Amino acid sequence: MASSSSSSSSSSNDERPKQSNQQGIKKVEQTFIPVQNIDDLMVPDNKFGVSFLLCGSTRSGKTSIMNYLYDKYFRKHITTVMSNSLNSDAYDYVKRFCILSDLYHPELIKDMYKINHSTENHYMFAIILDDLSNIKNDKEYQRLLTIYRNSRISCIVSAQGISMFNKTCRGNINIVILGRMNSDAEIEKVIKEYLISYYPKNINIAQKITKYREETNDHWFYVIQQVEGQVFRSKLRPEQMRNT
Repeated sequence: MASSSSSSSSSSNDERPKQSNQQGIKKVEQTFIPVQNIDDLMVPDNKFGVSFLLCGSTRSGKTSIMNYLYDKYFRKHITTVMSNSLNSDAYDYVKRFCILSDLYHPELIKDMYKINHSTENHYMFAIILDDLSNIKNDKEYQRLLTIYRNSRISCIVSAQGISMFNKTCRGNINIVILGRMNSDAEIEKVIKEYLISYYPKNINIAQKITKYREETNDHWFYVIQQVEGQVFRSKLRPEQMRNT
């Protein structure tokens, strides 16, 4: 009888609208955003391009995810990497296969579009942009994130926050991958932009930020596939790492 009473009391507590921070956070752990292998990610047919946004702080695992995505989806593409940090050993893997530039060259993006426009999308192009600043309002950059995928041009854009993307671009990215972030302000932005409907309504924004930090700790990340509505949490396995 004591066991039945304890079970009934626990059930009643779960249904109360007001909970402690810890109870509210635990309640959503496996109910709202499931854990899934990133290999199960749905991507568009390769007759189209696909756009990825990787968002996270330094050492959040962004580069490992970038290498994984390149290896899985873009090894057969003509790929250009543009980054101000190409001297870092983080790029050792993609350096072996890609065209490299330590500056942003919008004319190269436009040339890719022109080539495929004149060849009926014959070529598969991909562009990796990593932590580049002052390109938010560049026209070719905006076209890359919104319409150039129809010209079979794919991209991986890596940044430490979503502030470098305007509203139109944020809504048009095919696949958003969110990792650990240092700033509460940036976490609040990504929650409101991509995750608000997956968190319980009965916890406040501070609790949601705490929940985000817990679920992206130790190189875990959220994956939001905006075309198909696929949303899950994942972490690269050792055999999926491509850092060397």
